[in-house]
Amino acid sequence: VIGIHSYHQNTFDAKFQQLMTDFSEGLRLVCQMTEDQNLMRLHRTALEKTANAIMITDKYGKIEWVNDAFVKLTLFQSTDVLGKKPELLNSNTKESKAYIKEMWQTIKSGNAWSGELVNRRKDGNFISVYQTVTPLADDLGNITHYISVNEDVTEKNENLKRIAFMATHDELTSLPNRTLLDDRLNQAIAHAKRQQIMMAVLFIDIDHFKYINDSLGHQVGDALLKTLASRLHAVLREEDTIARFGGDEFVIILHNVESESFV
Repeated sequence: VIGIHSYHQNTFDAKFQQLMTDFSEGLRLVCQMTEDQNLMRLHRTALEKTANAIMITDKYGKIEWVNDAFVKLTLFQSTDVLGKKPELLNSNTKESKAYIKEMWQTIKSGNAWSGELVNRRKDGNFISVYQTVTPLADDLGNITHYISVNEDVTEKNENLKRIAFMATHDELTSLPNRTLLDDRLNQAIAHAKRQQIMMAVLFIDIDHFKYINDSLGHQVGDALLKTLASRLHAVLREEDTIARFGGDEFVIILHNVESESFV
């Protein structure tokens, strides 16, 4: 009796253990699938909601997917671009064409590419983007897709240009300031010496400008300065320079003048 009992117990244990093993493996696979699905859902949500514009193309460059930020940045709806190539965003500037050629050479070789491009939005306006394009490959190393991440740097570039401009120009009249005037004057003198030609420097101010400010206010005085600067600039040649020296004072540099003009 004891022997029979032991046999049935061992048989039950073996079957039970196998059953539990199979159940555990099945549960692990289910958990793994659920985890993979959750991870894929997380990745997709992250791509959809990220602040940067993202575009995914197939290996031939045809657009397969764009996120909400892409639509907001370019004004193209997903239905406008799916199945088409990114060339519809090209600004066709000389710089952009060179960048795009370099980009395709890089990513087709399997390497990521980064650079700044000028793109055209659906409304025709231009935007500057910093773009990173990464090729995606399968297990055999064959490129299957390209993912493009675009950061809008239009405002940043405009701010940098504005800062650079204000470093050398007068804030009120937008004319060159003393810093740029010194540089232009040195260049004009050097050029006149090399070419053995005459140049002229004119110093101009406004009579009784203080009275205008005191009696009519600084707002009227500023308007007068801007009007005078605009009119003086309009009658000069392109190669000449007019700068605001300070207050109501202006300096004009005239290139290649004849002495008889000032008799």
